[in-house]
Amino acid sequence: MAEEVTQNLIDLRTKWKDDFVICSVGGMMNAEDLHRRLDMGADMVMSATAAMWDPYLAQKFHEYK
Repeated sequence: MAEEVTQNLIDLRTKWKDDFVICSVGGMMNAEDLHRRLDMGADMVMSATAAMWDPYLAQKFHEYK
């Protein structure tokens, strides 16, 4: 659901030729999920639950790919 909302916002921003910032939240549980949202076109991502359960998430995010 959250990924769909992110995509809808990206589509609207493109359609309207606007430049608002998209911060994607919700449903991301690992570094791959975070990168997928950024690759979709979100400007930033925020994780609360995943970061709580995995204190190394930031490190994994930077080492991913």
